[in-house]
Amino acid sequence: MDIQKILDVTPTHIPFVIVDNNSERIEELTEILSQFKNVALIRSSVNGGYGYGMNLAISYVKSNNISENILLLNPDVRLSKEFISHVETSCDCFDVLGFQQYTIGPSGEKNFYPCAAYFVKGKIRLASRKIEGRQLVDIVTGAALLFKVSAFDGIGMFDESFFHYKEEFDLCFRMTTAGRTVAIDYEVPLHHEAGSSLAHDSSSAIYYRVRNEILFARKHRTISILRSAQNIGAVIKDCLSSQIPGKFRIISAAIKDGCIGKNGIRGN
Repeated sequence: MDIQKILDVTPTHIPFVIVDNNSERIEELTEILSQFKNVALIRSSVNGGYGYGMNLAISYVKSNNISENILLLNPDVRLSKEFISHVETSCDCFDVLGFQQYTIGPSGEKNFYPCAAYFVKGKIRLASRKIEGRQLVDIVTGAALLFKVSAFDGIGMFDESFFHYKEEFDLCFRMTTAGRTVAIDYEVPLHHEAGSSLAHDSSSAIYYRVRNEILFARKHRTISILRSAQNIGAVIKDCLSSQIPGKFRIISAAIKDGCIGKNGIRGN
């Protein structure tokens, strides 16, 4: 995340919380943040993964009663003043609101990709890609998520055991199961440099995708064994198309760890 650019487009009346997940840029980050009065920095002594970092921010907002809403952002999004203004007018609409996202292609074109889905009888069905309005869904992707803070009550926050991938899927599943409203917003798309945190076609990405699909199935026993097996098989099939050296060994390790319930960071 280019902190300087992000804060430059964020109005000073909006509180901003940054979680440093034990990065190597803490001195640079501290120097940049010293220029801004509306920013709180939470420093973690460990890299606990996506859910761990997000939970630190959520807990900080809740315990300090900072706001009734919280916008969670990945470090690889690119904000605009238009997007920030749009979010401010969207806070009271749903318990969870995701946003249409796009990447920038080699020629500068915007490439929009699916950011929401339905969970139909245990199977993922992608939501249609509209160009305007909002749509009630079951799942939204986690690069930018707007939550009502009260939505976490009685449900809990992100499951930190996943470490990377599947956390927002799991949380949205629990939200919709509990009757919370989840929706996707198409009005002001967000630029997301997808894969900046972890390259999608990498050994770690393959490992977490496969292992966490199994961990999700172990956690949510209400989904039929057959459907869970089909979902896991689809992920494994997709990962097998990767050109990563040693992919069979990586997938085998992920399957083993998922089956025995081993979670957290890879290799620990």
